[in-house]
Amino acid sequence: MDIRQATFPRQDLVESLLARRMDGRAKVITGLRRAGKSHLLFHLLAPRLREALPEEIEVISLNFDDEEEVDSALGGGSSSLRTKDGLVSAGAFLAFLRKKTEGGGRVLFLLDEIQELERFPNLLISILSKGSDAYVTGSNARFLSRDIATEFRGRGEAFFVPPLSLKETMDGLALPFEEALSLYLSYGGLPYAALLSSPEEKEAYLQSLFRETYVRDLLERNAIRREDSFRRLLSVAASSVGSCLSPSRIEKTFRSELHSPYSRETIGRHLRLMEDAFLIEEATRVDLRGRKAISSSSKYYFGDLGILNAALQGKRLGFGRALENLVYLAFRKRGWTVHVGNIALSKERQGDSRYAEVDFLLEKPGRRAYAQLFAGIPGEKDEERELRPLLHVPDSFPKAFLSMDPRAPSYDDHGILHLSLRDFLLEGDRLGF
Repeated sequence: MDIRQATFPRQDLVESLLARRMDGRAKVITGLRRAGKSHLLFHLLAPRLREALPEEIEVISLNFDDEEEVDSALGGGSSSLRTKDGLVSAGAFLAFLRKKTEGGGRVLFLLDEIQELERFPNLLISILSKGSDAYVTGSNARFLSRDIATEFRGRGEAFFVPPLSLKETMDGLALPFEEALSLYLSYGGLPYAALLSSPEEKEAYLQSLFRETYVRDLLERNAIRREDSFRRLLSVAASSVGSCLSPSRIEKTFRSELHSPYSRETIGRHLRLMEDAFLIEEATRVDLRGRKAISSSSKYYFGDLGILNAALQGKRLGFGRALENLVYLAFRKRGWTVHVGNIALSKERQGDSRYAEVDFLLEKPGRRAYAQLFAGIPGEKDEERELRPLLHVPDSFPKAFLSMDPRAPSYDDHGILHLSLRDFLLEGDRLGF
């Protein structure tokens, strides 16, 4: 990844990773491909680790995708350096580890593309057992799985690296808010895309990345035969951001409109594969009165807005839906688990619908909050309609109404915090959201 990514210091991630040094657990850095994991490891974190560690602890950086670097470190020319499958031999690395730790020496390893190392979960356990430490990243579908930390028998901790936030992009490129927002809604927060100069370059990069990296990787690694159906499913998910989807409803659409027998079971499995690769995230619906999940349908949001637009294949997503995806990502970056709130209304409260929907039900350990987004013009009748679901929420946890109204944060008579989109995106965590 381009060294110019130093424009984006990723300070929160660096500090969080730095604080876990030599803690007896492998730090597993996961996230969407091209989100900047390798740059974070080698260019942002490594110098800080070398400053913080005592001199007797050696810091070794190794990219297993760089054949020359691996040969130099592990002893090039050895016939046993690689397996028949082309992976770096576990035996060769174990010999290297023993040499580095003989006599009680300790090492902190920074290992990239670790899926290229044979039996890497077992070898990470070996590193830890010698009192050493490891920060690792990888890029294949297996490594990017959300359950990767379980590979290390409870001795690994996953750190998710999201694309750049709007604020990181705005600060790194020294852009005014309005310009940064416009660019972010179109091209997202992948670091290299943010650094490209022209809209044409950004779009071409994102389209190529979507087709040749994300989709191709999922198809090949999961042996998906129905490539056309899989690509169409991604397009359906992209065009349905902000709407509830269910595998059974998608199955009916494929049968009636595309005359394709794409079963709900296969659709559900393929959606989960997209989630495992961090392309999309599921926000489940929750009944706010019964506190139970509603399993019939969920909303899906994309992990990056640039990839969302690439998945639309030339279609244009409405402004409100793009904003909703952006707000969802902002909440997730701040550590919230996000659901969709569903409230069954009493007969006297029913208007055009028997239910009210709260856009964002937010949860952290010991905390809950609610948020509603209005993307229209402040003062319109629609604003009152969008606010109404928060009035039906059957508890007194904090509530926020996010809109394009530029006025300063304020509370209404119902105790609901009214926040401009700008204040939420730039300062929402300080205000409790």
